[in-house]
Amino acid sequence: MTAIQYELTLRVESVTREAEGVVSLTLVNADGSALPSWEPGSHIGIIVPSGRCAHYSLCGPLAAAYWQIAVLLQKDGRGASRHIHESLKPGEILAASGPRNNFALLPARRYLFIAGGIGITPMLPMIESVEQAGVPWQLIYGGRDLASMAFVGKLRDHNSRVVILPQDRFGLIPVAELADSLPEGCLIYCCGPEPLLMVVQEVLSSRGLPEARVERFQVAPGLTDKSRNQSFMVHLARSGRSIEIGAQESIVEGLAKHGVVITTSCEEGFCGTCKTRVLAGQVEHRDCFLTEGEKARQDSILPCVSRAMRQSLTLDL
Repeated sequence: MTAIQYELTLRVESVTREAEGVVSLTLVNADGSALPSWEPGSHIGIIVPSGRCAHYSLCGPLAAAYWQIAVLLQKDGRGASRHIHESLKPGEILAASGPRNNFALLPARRYLFIAGGIGITPMLPMIESVEQAGVPWQLIYGGRDLASMAFVGKLRDHNSRVVILPQDRFGLIPVAELADSLPEGCLIYCCGPEPLLMVVQEVLSSRGLPEARVERFQVAPGLTDKSRNQSFMVHLARSGRSIEIGAQESIVEGLAKHGVVITTSCEEGFCGTCKTRVLAGQVEHRDCFLTEGEKARQDSILPCVSRAMRQSLTLDL
């Protein structure tokens, strides 16, 4: 599988306010052709004017001729969401990549979806899919307050299967209570802020329950802690060169100092632009792009964030 499955040029059909700080974009292929097919859990990359790639879950109807994404305004982000909120207009053209799916909907007897804030987006097509299949499900949806929670009106059509819990009225999502009443054979999907994901995993682990399927908006904090980094060697198979990567620099940064440039975009382990083949050595994966199966194979790395587990790696460079 290539790092970027499709290179697309999309036209913005509409920009719609969905909640406080959240807008949705309706996107079509700029040349009028059909968009690539996708499955629940898929996301696409949007290339913003700075050249960075920002990633958003597809959240529209599965069979629609358009794609829909929803974008939370992140005031302390890298500028992608601000550009979309403040500058993007219908008719504009966007470069994009995808779709890519690291959050695939697996078969189960029933589902519990837990969403926090903008984490509702990948859940919408999942709900559509399981509803069509006739599989029992429930959604627990939390947010700062009701005004900040997107798509609430659409979700209320599902009545008792959807529980809306704005934090200012109901407090935090009662994860322990949900775990204690979890039906047998129920698969949990969770997307939202890191504290929510951590609580869900800790509660399930403490009760001996299977792990939830989670999707993150950022790399888990423990994986970005540079204090435990060590230096290591990278051997370049094609050129025969060996370059030391310092403890406080990424492989991308270390190689660039010696004139070896790897194309990057997000530089945070999300987009896959820098995906590189590993020929020898063990990788400590710190990205959110590769699937668990791809990580287990140990034959690729995202060198913008991931590192050698031991003294060296040999890369196809």
